[in-house]
Amino acid sequence: MHFTADIAETDSLPPKNPDAKKAFCACAEVGTTARTKRFSLLFHQLLDFSRQDTLYTPQMMDYALRLLLMELTQEQFEASYESEHAIPPMLYTIMEWIRANCHQHISVSQIADHFDYNKDYLSALFKKHTGSTLIQYLNQSRIEIAKNLLANYQVSIKEAAFSCGFLDEKYFMRIFKSLEGVTPTEYKNAFHKKNINS
Repeated sequence: MHFTADIAETDSLPPKNPDAKKAFCACAEVGTTARTKRFSLLFHQLLDFSRQDTLYTPQMMDYALRLLLMELTQEQFEASYESEHAIPPMLYTIMEWIRANCHQHISVSQIADHFDYNKDYLSALFKKHTGSTLIQYLNQSRIEIAKNLLANYQVSIKEAAFSCGFLDEKYFMRIFKSLEGVTPTEYKNAFHKKNINS
């Protein structure tokens, strides 16, 4: 489905109407719907309205479109709520701290100590709520820094490894390959060629 949104004042929704501010829809630019039956029914109703312009008024088509967009909005809000509330706020704080400090030489024990948790307990809790271990998350955060360095700056593989918190270049290369599917050198060369072509 392709559409454009025009923001204009209409007779049916005057700007001074206090309810106008409440009537909004949040719609992603690209995506798929989870509730295929309900969405499909609403979408087909809208198509029927548009094809039979003699039977249906513009207000009826407007209503059908609003109903479809409200369904998408509700679905998006529910998905966002579930993803945000699946992880305890304390773990979000830890995740933010890891992202901010992962370039340093920190370990899982140091993370647990910083937040006054037992290492094993925190590791189990983190795995339960995020699906990855603390060390996996730490490495993933470090690799994101390395990718930025390799793609945008003229740094060597060794410099990238040490700049993002890895003490061992070979371990860095192994982790990079396992997470990205390519070696750091291949990743760097791919961006170098892209910059040359552009």
